[in-house]
Amino acid sequence: MERTVSRRQALLPLVEWWGRSRGLLDSGSALIPVGQGKKALVFLVSGARGGQVVRLFSDPLRYLRYLRAGALMENHGVPVPYRMASGISPALWGEGVWAFSMEERLTLSDCADADLARGTGETLGRLHGLTRGRWGGLFLPSKGSYARLLVTEAVSRVEAWWGHFGLKSAPRLKEWFRGWEPYLSQLEAGGYQLVHRDIALANMGLRGHQVVLLDIVRAGYGFALEDVVAALDMLHRQPVGHPLRLEAAFWEGYTQHRVLSDHERGLLPFFQASFHAKRLKRAMKHIKRGEAFWWIRAAYHLWALSCLTDSAVEGSAAG
Repeated sequence: MERTVSRRQALLPLVEWWGRSRGLLDSGSALIPVGQGKKALVFLVSGARGGQVVRLFSDPLRYLRYLRAGALMENHGVPVPYRMASGISPALWGEGVWAFSMEERLTLSDCADADLARGTGETLGRLHGLTRGRWGGLFLPSKGSYARLLVTEAVSRVEAWWGHFGLKSAPRLKEWFRGWEPYLSQLEAGGYQLVHRDIALANMGLRGHQVVLLDIVRAGYGFALEDVVAALDMLHRQPVGHPLRLEAAFWEGYTQHRVLSDHERGLLPFFQASFHAKRLKRAMKHIKRGEAFWWIRAAYHLWALSCLTDSAVEGSAAG
């Protein structure tokens, strides 16, 4: 993390030179490095021309996926930030930067209300309407069938954190996840949807009353439920408003463009449990850094996982 921050600071003068030499930044622009930079180094820009976001890509494949996902969304009416500039820059290769992009900077919401929940559902419904019958090109998974890959990832996450939280039933939980593979394979046979894969309040901007998907560098073909469960969890954890009303507003927007099949609805527990397993692995990393607040988040995810798996999770998240 510290190395990523120092790298962003070191690249700041180069980004300023690059932007001004191409007429993209005015003389009064201020650049602020933000984000953890796992997929791209991100800089916020403010100046006389308004706000922008600059992304620097060190991975060519990640950059090409970003361009392709953005083009698919734009061509099918899925709201994404307007891209002002994008390209490969040999001048930055010596600094380990392969390509760049500059996007419009949008307002973020502090918390979700019914309008944002409905808008999120509508935007995701549009996104998940983009389907593909087979894997291919830049969206190819790394190994095996996607159904098996999802199960393998869920099991590996359990193996990564179960001992850290003092759980006693990791084998039973892993078998619970493995039992879903035949049903996921049936879902896979029906094709895939374009998914965002990083739904969070910080990744949704507002253009008027329209919810715009930000940070699309992880987007690819998968299962719509990956995004749906992340959106529902986000709404359930909001400090204001009634969770069930927010969820109802989400489905009101979503079903304008897409309706879950009965088979998809039956698979919701797997995707929800997989989501919480993923968040537990993330919580473990923060706890190891001494960030005590993440014990609260871990307890929440353990509780949710226990409810979903019919008490297959036993133990304590006390630290």
